[in-house]
Amino acid sequence: MSSDLSALTKFFTTNPDELIALKRRVMGDWLPPTGHVDTIYCVGGTQDTQDQGLAIAAMYWLAHKNIPVVAVLRGSTDYGYCGFEFCRDLLIGHGVDETVIVPIDLLPQDRDRLNTYTEGKALIYHSCVKQWKTIIVCAPFFHQIRASSTLISLLNRNKAGLWVFNLPGHPEWMGRFKHSQGVVEGDLFELVISEFGRLFVYHDKGDIRSCAELLAYYDRRDRESLL
Repeated sequence: MSSDLSALTKFFTTNPDELIALKRRVMGDWLPPTGHVDTIYCVGGTQDTQDQGLAIAAMYWLAHKNIPVVAVLRGSTDYGYCGFEFCRDLLIGHGVDETVIVPIDLLPQDRDRLNTYTEGKALIYHSCVKQWKTIIVCAPFFHQIRASSTLISLLNRNKAGLWVFNLPGHPEWMGRFKHSQGVVEGDLFELVISEFGRLFVYHDKGDIRSCAELLAYYDRRDRESLL
């Protein structure tokens, strides 16, 4: 498997420094003035992982209550996802006003398959309908890079103009967690490695753009997002 992963890695990037740069851009992202933010989006997860994204989203919303929407996926729990009601209740428990919590529905053609890719498609469609331009994406620490990279990779394909910013959850160093439809389990280190593997695999499938293209998106965002 390691040799297969090495073969896939070289197509995502031929320069290891690019991968380090992407990690720094995502995990240490700057955030725009909250008056320019349309929504905070909490990436869907399992019952083990979901609160990592919800907690950081709630913390940020409580500090900046002029952000009008905290959005959460509404999808079937048949695929390991903990469900909209679970997320809504945790957000309320963290102090988020129920009136700002908005569900994001999967597209009709995707309702029998819930994953990071179909979740990204749903968020982009909803953003176009609501004319959202700037989104802060919150995910568990280990999932943040793949979650935002998948969303950014879908933008050009859907001709959507959307500025994506990153606010990852705090790393949970203790314990083991179920992730990815509840079929992947590991500690933080194992899940980080697994997520990088998926990043390379989904790039090879055509679902995620190259590391250089993702970095170019962030460069363009930083030049143009607040103009």
